Parts: sequence; C-alpha cells; structure tokens
Amino acid sequence: MDLVIKIGGSLCKYPKELRELCQGLSIWLRNRKCILTPGGGPFADLVRQIQTEYGLSDDVAHEMALLAVDQYGLMLSSMINGSTPVRTITEAKRLVPSVIPIILPSHAIMSLDLLEHSWDAGSDCIAAAIAKACNANRLVLIKDVDGIYEPSTPSNILAEAPLSQLEQMKTCLDPLLPRILRGSNIECIVVNGLKPKRVKAVINGIKTTCTKIIAE
Repeated sequence: MDLVIKIGGSLCKYPKELRELCQGLSIWLRNRKCILTPGGGPFADLVRQIQTEYGLSDDVAHEMALLAVDQYGLMLSSMINGSTPVRTITEAKRLVPSVIPIILPSHAIMSLDLLEHSWDAGSDCIAAAIAKACNANRLVLIKDVDGIYEPSTPSNILAEAPLSQLEQMKTCLDPLLPRILRGSNIECIVVNGLKPKRVKAVINGIKTTCTKIIAE
C-alpha cells in the first residue's frame, strides 16, 4: 500500500472546508493505492462524555469509541466520490486502486486487539496500526492545525520532529502514536486539512507546510 490517510474528526467543525477537502480527495486519490481512515470527532467526544457521566469502564468506552469512528467513516464515504466503506484490510487491498476504500476500523481493531484500551490511543493510533498492518509506505494525518508546533516558539511549525521529541511533548497527536510508529519504516506527515492545497502537495510528494515525523 502506498498511502494511508487519516481524516481528522476535528474537521467536522468546518463543514465548508471539509466538503472542499473531500472533493479534492475524490480527484487526487483516483487510481492510487490508498486507504482512508476516519477520526472520531464529535462522535467520539460523545463517548467521552458518556463514559464520565456513567462511569463506564475503559474496555466498554474503547469499543464504543471505535464504533464512533465507524460513524464518521460512513459520513466521509458519502462525501468522497469514488469511495466505499470497508471493514477489513483485506477487502481494502482488494479494491485499490479502482476504488478509494474508507476503512471502518472497529472490526479490525477489536478482532486483532491492536490498541491499548485508553484515550491515549485514539484515531491517530488506529491509522498507524492500519498503516503497519498493510505495509504502507506513508501515513498522512490530516488535522485542523498546520503541524507540530515548536515548544519554545509556539507560533513556529516544526518541519521535522523525531519520535523521541514527540514523546516529551504535548501535541495534537495521540500520546501513544510514537510507540506504534517506532521501529517502522513508515513516513508519517501531519498536515492541515483546512488548507487543501497542502494536502494535495503532500499526497504528490511536493514540499509544503507540514511536519514530517522522523522514525528512530
């Protein structure tokens, strides 16, 4: 697999921009060996709220959150022309490049028990686990920020960030993402989905404003 792209749930807050991004992906990913994975967004936020209010266990909340991610995936499948929702990596591999598969990850993640049952292992970790499972060359995490901000100068974006540095920082990424990426050869990039031209550039391997995570 050439590429796994995660579309962050935070983009749900920007309907116009999300629609524009989805329209672009419909074109940019045509005939590419690419799998899309969804974030959690407001669907997962509701699970967080309910877990707090009702004192649900981490195991129950984990399964509910995965189902919430599936819901966002179904939403995205209705917005990206040429895409279709799938439930297994095997099915996704079979469909590319003629179709853009959007994996609904609950079945794969729960059946293989790929993630820690905590909020530290969210949809970034889901995307990384899927990227590893399908031997993807690149993982693109589409967020609503420009990349990873430099700790000493928060207005600056790091062009590159080693995994060891990320483990010491509070960022827009899942805390456990570095652990999943460590030891892999996956090129991971964080880019702003509110700026679709940057996403297009990353997909095409063209230099743009983003953060590349350096594997160690």
